[in-house]
Amino acid sequence: EVSVDGQSLYALSRREHARICAYVPQTPPKGTLTVFDAVLLGRRPYITWDASAHDKAVVMQSLELLHLEGYALRRVDELSGGEQQKVAIARAIAQEPRVLLLDEPTAVLTPQETDRLFTVLRNMRDDGKAIVIITHKLHEVEELSDRVAILRRGHFVGDMPTAKTNAMEMTNMMVGRP
Repeated sequence: EVSVDGQSLYALSRREHARICAYVPQTPPKGTLTVFDAVLLGRRPYITWDASAHDKAVVMQSLELLHLEGYALRRVDELSGGEQQKVAIARAIAQEPRVLLLDEPTAVLTPQETDRLFTVLRNMRDDGKAIVIITHKLHEVEELSDRVAILRRGHFVGDMPTAKTNAMEMTNMMVGRP
């Protein structure tokens, strides 16, 4: 069972679930929407009839966090892979979740964009949000995480606090015997 703040996610409606958890896939969705409208989709759990001024402000704030405000009227399918990934991340941030799940979020980002993203994620973490990242980049795990869970072939191998984690320990766990 998966629960957040004592609430089982399986017992929630889709709208309630989307208010708690946001997901950024490894490959961002493409489409012909403008960047603003694509990020506005993150507000869907809160919109009943039409987007409010608050919803639009949250979208602009999310775009600004990732330096995408200049792209607001461009179509997502006209952007580079890294820009599309940042749009997907901005949409998840606009969702204002308590739990943010990211699958290889930096795979197509430049080092500068990665640094900017990690600053945003650290701020979210410091504001009490749970950040869950799936990554193969061990240095990213160390920088942002309190705990590291190791999976091999889809099975849980172990976990540890990052203060005790180093690349060698993690490598030994990943290549060790099953």
